[in-house]
Amino acid sequence: MRTSRILIASQILLLSSWAFPQQHGPAYSLTITAESQHVMSTNDVAIDIEIKNISNGPITCQRGLVSGALDIAFQYDVRTADGHVIPRNVDPHPGIGSDAEGWPCFLHPGEIARSRASVGRFYDMHLPGKYLIQISQADYETHEVVKSNQIEVTIDPPGAP
Repeated sequence: MRTSRILIASQILLLSSWAFPQQHGPAYSLTITAESQHVMSTNDVAIDIEIKNISNGPITCQRGLVSGALDIAFQYDVRTADGHVIPRNVDPHPGIGSDAEGWPCFLHPGEIARSRASVGRFYDMHLPGKYLIQISQADYETHEVVKSNQIEVTIDPPGAP
């Protein structure tokens, strides 16, 4: 009798794990693109951010309050081409210039949320040269760090063709 109960319980566990699989890995992906890969040193460097639900169920976008034009739910890694980290500046006009989508943000499987970040407003990228940009965020459910692709932006001196 006890053996049959154990057998039935193990079959129920097996069936429930098949019917309701647990999410392994992050529930979403991050992709960034540059508005332009060549930017004059007098212009802002803007990136477009896409959050895509790659899970089997709905998720929240896990976006934070926007300070100026930078979603603070993300960590921004901005470097020169030789790897020197560019520190974040203090926003001189907090709360101005945001174009983030409304709150709260929920995504069904396969759906994408988009926003834009004015990275050049918060990171000193005025010197001509190549800069590397990547964003990341901890997945709310799995606590794994989700990293975007890394993009390269070239800052051209004023008057460059």
